Amino acid sequence: MLLECKPAAIQGTHLLLAGLLSLTVWRLFRPRFERGAQAVAFSVFTVAHAVFLTTALRCLYVPAAYAGSGKAAATPSLLVYGTIATYTSIAVSRALGGGLKAAAKGLLALFWAASETGLLLGIAIGAYFFWRARTQVSEGSSIENPTVSFEANGTTLELGALGALGTLLLPFLVHAGIEAYYRLR
Repeated sequence: MLLECKPAAIQGTHLLLAGLLSLTVWRLFRPRFERGAQAVAFSVFTVAHAVFLTTALRCLYVPAAYAGSGKAAATPSLLVYGTIATYTSIAVSRALGGGLKAAAKGLLALFWAASETGLLLGIAIGAYFFWRARTQVSEGSSIENPTVSFEANGTTLELGALGALGTLLLPFLVHAGIEAYYRLR
């Protein structure tokens, strides 16, 4: 079974990223914002421009790479992430001031929001596949204990579906612990 990525899912992912980024930016740059809505506006603006820049980069790179080599080529991830990091650094330091320290905090906020977005999507997809595997078991299929397999550099890691979901929840528990520490201090 393949998952199709619909435009609404992509837009929802970008909105989730903007929401998580606004929470992180609000926490890191609270003295610079009068209201939380300003952090939301800044984050939505930043994510929208980053999406626009990466789309324009892909629209320029793919035809040029095809014209040069005659083969279809994807935009290198390092180029895409470098563009996003550069834009975010410039946007944060220009809009919120503070020079390199603010740019580093902005990159930290973007990295944290992107990792949480990825983890939330991973949890949602994992929960969907776990649910599908369990419904197939109840329908009489031969799947008894669904597993998730990760392969990298010739090494394969295989976890039970619930173990994989638990592993994906660890960064959220760390985040919740840090938030609780700072709020209850």
